[in-house]
Amino acid sequence: MPKEKREIKLFIAKDEKSAALVKLLNMVLETLPPKERPHVKLHVVKIDDVKKFPEFLAYLEEIYGGIHTLEFRRYGIAQLPAIVIDDQKVLEGEFPDEDQLRELLISAGVLLPPKIAVTSLQQQSQYPPVTPPRIQEIPQARQTPPSLPSLEKMRQEYSAPESQKTRSE
Repeated sequence: MPKEKREIKLFIAKDEKSAALVKLLNMVLETLPPKERPHVKLHVVKIDDVKKFPEFLAYLEEIYGGIHTLEFRRYGIAQLPAIVIDDQKVLEGEFPDEDQLRELLISAGVLLPPKIAVTSLQQQSQYPPVTPPRIQEIPQARQTPPSLPSLEKMRQEYSAPESQKTRSE
């Protein structure tokens, strides 16, 4: 059964910082092979400043009711930007830098952690080198196969008349 594709939902405003966050997320995700990249869904709120989001959310509730704010209420989003990975809110109300974003994606299991540095040669020399076990060949007694009668002798026995077979035996 194939593994389900991961999903990242990014809730942003129409400002420069939000656009930079989208570019940063795409840059980080491009390090993954195409088949392992999660699906990214953008929710762009029609405001120019993330600080205006609480008022905008209250306005939507009042005018349109819960239908238009359902997605925000489902994840408990009260501030922008917000990042939801596989239906779990992992960030809200701050713009992460590249390292923070990578840490978020690693902790959510989207990215693998960086490779652990190889120990230095000095640390490795503290231990004695491992030598492979020696394999000794054990001589075996050769067994000779039982001798078989020659083909000529067998032909003679089967082609000889019955009287000759009893004499030779």
